[in-house]
Amino acid sequence: MFTRHDFQNLYPILCFLATIPSVACSPNTYDYWASLNMDAGADGDSDSDSDSDSDSDTDTDSDSDSDSDSETEDEGGCTDTGSSTGTDTGVDAGSGDGGDSFPDGGCPPDMVFVSSASVPGVSQSYCIDIYEASRDDATSTSQGIATGIAHSVPGKQPWWNNPISTPIVNSYQAACAAAGKRLCQSQEWFEACSGESDFVYVFGDAFDQNLCNSVGALCDEWCISHSIPMSSCDLGYNCGYTYGCHEILPTGDFLQCTNTLGTFDICGNVWEIALTSTSWEIRGGAFNCASPDWRLQCNYIAGWTSLYAGFRCCKDPE
Repeated sequence: MFTRHDFQNLYPILCFLATIPSVACSPNTYDYWASLNMDAGADGDSDSDSDSDSDSDTDTDSDSDSDSDSETEDEGGCTDTGSSTGTDTGVDAGSGDGGDSFPDGGCPPDMVFVSSASVPGVSQSYCIDIYEASRDDATSTSQGIATGIAHSVPGKQPWWNNPISTPIVNSYQAACAAAGKRLCQSQEWFEACSGESDFVYVFGDAFDQNLCNSVGALCDEWCISHSIPMSSCDLGYNCGYTYGCHEILPTGDFLQCTNTLGTFDICGNVWEIALTSTSWEIRGGAFNCASPDWRLQCNYIAGWTSLYAGFRCCKDPE
């Protein structure tokens, strides 16, 4: 696993050639997860891969995608064709963030302030994690196995599960609570993604596959490392399937996957869970999603649960 210190410079990475199946958003045929020594992360709950979770979301926020997503695992659902065997159903006791002094709008140093005065649609100011949540024992190549406090730090594999179920969402909520925070509300997540300029994507209104970790983000680097002329390199939005080089990367690796608020990876890398008034939603797109120009939009909401999803925490300002 490489670390991207500066997105403007292309660093070669090693991606193994594999026969890519016709199923969009499915993993490569080589054992990618074992090669990274990553924990499977899911709870063993046999959540069906259908459009609607048993806790179907009835939220009607204005940012919701009006298109009724009817995709399944065989139609580009950003899924894994393998089974998960993790046991992430409980949360160890963890300490909160303590009584630190928070100068940035009343937010801790691992969060950014979202002001109701400057962000369209925000009715009340709040804090949101800078990075996707990671486990206490996460490294740059493994998400770890700890089930306690959620951290917002750069350079770590994000905390993810596949599939997503209500017990998993409950464990995410508890991990935020252990950090003295809470799982973000859907509208909070959306406003932090669209930012002060009300963008379509976190980085702007025009899609650029190189700015956040999408299925096509690493193709140019793959071609360089394999001596393929750029004139012959497949740089289409779904080109990660061509070369088998789409992967989850450490938090904060994409320095331009941000906006003026200062969060990172809120689009791409792994999906993120956010709460609604009645249930929860899955937002933000992921590293293996076909049609990333559609699924990485701030207002896109996944309608299936067999996917790689993590979370980030929010908090009321002090």
